Amino acid sequence: MGDFRPPHPEALLLSPVDIAPTLHLNFDVVTTNLYRQSALTSNVPYRWGFIDKPKEGEIFVIFHRGGPLTDGLMFLEQEHSFLVPKQGQGPDIECYEAKQGFIPGQDSQAFRIRRRYHFIRPHNPNVWLVHYSRSPTPVPVAMHLHQQIRQYPLPNLPALNTFIGGNRMGEMAHEEEARQIIAAVQARAPEAFYNPQRGGPHHSGPPIGYGGMPQDISSQTAILRELERKKRMIAPPVRRDEEDSPGQ
Repeated sequence: MGDFRPPHPEALLLSPVDIAPTLHLNFDVVTTNLYRQSALTSNVPYRWGFIDKPKEGEIFVIFHRGGPLTDGLMFLEQEHSFLVPKQGQGPDIECYEAKQGFIPGQDSQAFRIRRRYHFIRPHNPNVWLVHYSRSPTPVPVAMHLHQQIRQYPLPNLPALNTFIGGNRMGEMAHEEEARQIIAAVQARAPEAFYNPQRGGPHHSGPPIGYGGMPQDISSQTAILRELERKKRMIAPPVRRDEEDSPGQ
């Protein structure tokens, strides 16, 4: 059995799912991908790696139990959180937003934005979707702020694959087993894969390891949505005032 202790203080458990980069992320995309990740956590192990100097538009899915997130960026504004406005009867999603970010020693202006989203309930709150974009109003970075915040080069981490949910939560999977799991999921939905070489810019961040997990786990996502709908139907209906009034 394994645990969630990182092999390096700044290492993160990264999902093997590749999500196509985009500068603009709407509520539906966030919700759908969090649903998909929730559907996969019982069966697909995550892998230790780094997020480092991410590009605009990049998206990562991580297992994170709270605390600061180290990604090679420095932010002039303090990170703050807020609830994402709901659309209909959707789940509760919280966003942590950090603005005016820059790469020390590289960016002369602070223009990077990081937003990370997670379910508050009813799904795993430790699964986060992290998105990087840019601000239309960059600000200059003073020279004295260009301080080294990370030791380079980053070390090569051992191939450690860990289940973050289900009956095998906390258990490690050997590299060959992890590859077989990914191959099995790929075989079920080959048309739904995002291939970085074929479908857009490649992730410049950490070597996520498995490559091309499916974007569309439609059947499992549909199951989660249906369960949520049934829970709402179980609640007793609210009677109208006129039905309770005398003489009706």
